[in-house]
Amino acid sequence: DHLNPTSGKVTLQLLDFSGGTLQTWEDTVEIGANSVKKVLRIDTALFKGYDPERTVFHAVFDTGKDTVSKSSYRVPFKYLILPDPELTYSIVE
Repeated sequence: DHLNPTSGKVTLQLLDFSGGTLQTWEDTVEIGANSVKKVLRIDTALFKGYDPERTVFHAVFDTGKDTVSKSSYRVPFKYLILPDPELTYSIVE
């Protein structure tokens, strides 16, 4: 919540679980005081070729002073196909 209008840059990225950026959308917006506004509209056809079980949307709103971010999955978490973390360990006695 802001008591004054706020302007900034909205970035939405479609990422794969290997850290790769598949698509990026950006726009500069101004949001009125204490308000909510749709700031980005994307045709779903642009990401139909990407597996929803292997991707995540990551949204960022950056005012230059404050940054807010959120990730959103396209399927319930239990259906995500996450890569093997490739952890290694050793036991020292």
